[in-house]
Amino acid sequence: MKRDELIEKLEDILMLDIGSLELDKDLCEYEDWDSLAHLSLLALFDKDLGVKLSVEDVRNFKKVSDIFTKANL
Repeated sequence: MKRDELIEKLEDILMLDIGSLELDKDLCEYEDWDSLAHLSLLALFDKDLGVKLSVEDVRNFKKVSDIFTKANL
């Protein structure tokens, strides 16, 4: 997966307008960063990146950029 593909998928998970995801923003500032988004992110990593995340991994994400770091993008 390329960086722009992950951005698009995260914008979809967080129900954001295209181009509005900010990498340096705290995830908790996004209204839709909730348990459903956590599950969607777990599925995305597993299916699209072949990476198994734990719930604890997702809870430890503080900024959007943390997700990209974990995805090696």
